[in-house]
Amino acid sequence: MRIYDTDGDKALNEICIYLTLEEAQELRAGLSMLIKDPAKHHDHVSDADCKKKLTVAVYAESNIDQFDQRSRRLIEEDR
Repeated sequence: MRIYDTDGDKALNEICIYLTLEEAQELRAGLSMLIKDPAKHHDHVSDADCKKKLTVAVYAESNIDQFDQRSRRLIEEDR
């Protein structure tokens, strides 16, 4: 597991995420899609106002080349 703070450009060790029921369902659907097809490698969940966004990604040896350089550094080095 890797957690990335895009605003601060740093790896984190712990976060808390609070979702509405609808957002949780959207996250579940996105994760199901990623589990079935890791080549898609990421999905987004946004709040109703599109002011907040959660990006989830599935990484594996088979799709690591699909990530940008910064993401690969986080995945490989956790920093």
